[in-house]
Amino acid sequence: MEWRCEWCGKPHEENDPPCDECGHGKFEEAVVQVDTGSVDTGTTYVWVCEECGRNHPKNSPPCSRCGHMHLEKREQAFDDSELESASYFDIGKEYIAASVALVAIVALVATGIIPIPGLGGDDLDDVPGEAEMADGHNLSDAESAIAVRINERRAEEGVPDLRDDSDLDAVAERYNKLLVEARYGDGERESLQDSYDEVGYECARTPAKEVGVVPSRDDERPLAAYDNESEFATVVVWEFTSGNSRNEEFFAADRDAVGVDVHVAPDGSVFVTMTAC
Repeated sequence: MEWRCEWCGKPHEENDPPCDECGHGKFEEAVVQVDTGSVDTGTTYVWVCEECGRNHPKNSPPCSRCGHMHLEKREQAFDDSELESASYFDIGKEYIAASVALVAIVALVATGIIPIPGLGGDDLDDVPGEAEMADGHNLSDAESAIAVRINERRAEEGVPDLRDDSDLDAVAERYNKLLVEARYGDGERESLQDSYDEVGYECARTPAKEVGVVPSRDDERPLAAYDNESEFATVVVWEFTSGNSRNEEFFAADRDAVGVDVHVAPDGSVFVTMTAC
């Protein structure tokens, strides 16, 4: 005959308390079930906290929720709703709800209500002028050359190089393009800090900024006057960081990253924004 603990129901071969599961000091004879084609698991007990009502599988105070030291043994009751499995219809409703939410988010992004990082909800692809190639020059190469020239000037001052940062490039691009859009289109420019915020780039210090515009005169397109992107970058950086135009923040040793954008307006004027963080 097998025995089981009166409290937790654990079976034991002999009537030899205490129970090694819950520590209770009394066993009872186990009832031998007759096979009727179904399984009778017998009465299931739980230990309920007298203070907060939390169920516990065994008498093991204190309560895992509130720390109360007294647990009461009770017969476990099941709510019929707990035994019902979710129907395909219920699962379908949840799937439909999630799909509707996803479609709503996509719609908000498409209309600009929710900004995409790096764009802030503005369509920067339609800014007047050129952002990739202009007057035979690759503007991305010009941006890279400007970053190199900035580090060469920093080396002359004995401070470490600034690393390239694509997110910081996005800040410079946003600020620069909105400047062009405000002058040649119907958009509005924004502050540099707003551009940082819209892109989602956090700078622990006040961002350094240098903005320059090389204007066109009559039929002269400034970028066309240079043989290559490096020559253009050398002149731009020298103009931005020398003499009365010198921005000391670009030579600060605690700056560690730089972002650059070059955009050529419809009339050939060259807009350059550099920022360091």
